[in-house]
Amino acid sequence: MRDRAYIRNGVPGWPPEKQEEALRAAGFDGPIYRDELARRDMRGKNVAALTERATLLRPTSRAAPEVIWVASFLCFALNPVDLTTALAAAVARNATVRALDTGLEIGPGAGPGEIAQAAQAFDKARKGEQTREARTRGNAVAAERARQRTAPKLAEARPLWGLPSETISTAEIAKRVGLSVKALYQHLGRRGAAQDRQKRKKESTDV
Repeated sequence: MRDRAYIRNGVPGWPPEKQEEALRAAGFDGPIYRDELARRDMRGKNVAALTERATLLRPTSRAAPEVIWVASFLCFALNPVDLTTALAAAVARNATVRALDTGLEIGPGAGPGEIAQAAQAFDKARKGEQTREARTRGNAVAAERARQRTAPKLAEARPLWGLPSETISTAEIAKRVGLSVKALYQHLGRRGAAQDRQKRKKESTDV
């Protein structure tokens, strides 16, 4: 039985390096077919650009069974329809396509039901990656908004942070600028260090 693998770029959540890492972790050590799509081909879902996959799936009269390893069905096709076509081509050449993320295998005996199950797994993985990307973008936006709100408050707190504690307490600084004590320590560091710096600066100017 021949073992081969397939990797392509432009897969959300599955950069080529991660795909290869998954293959190696699963014990695969055979030849890997790789497609490098241009951005326009990824946007246009250009199946014709998957030339290495076409080579991998070209018709053959060889009867020996083979296994095609992929990190995910997402990596094997551009959309569910393309996946169905690619799986049918694999089945026609007596190959089993093994997707590591789900453990699903579509082999020569697969019928429409099994191929439909693979298409559903593809769609579920695609939606999961879209949700993850949207959540990541949302977290980044929220973090930036929080930074923008915090920056002017820190600017107000910084000169107060070096003053003696008997002049103004940490709690009073927090209340004045509208930040928690924890946030002040997180962004400005130990107050004692700031006070020492402020003291040394004052002494140097007094000389």
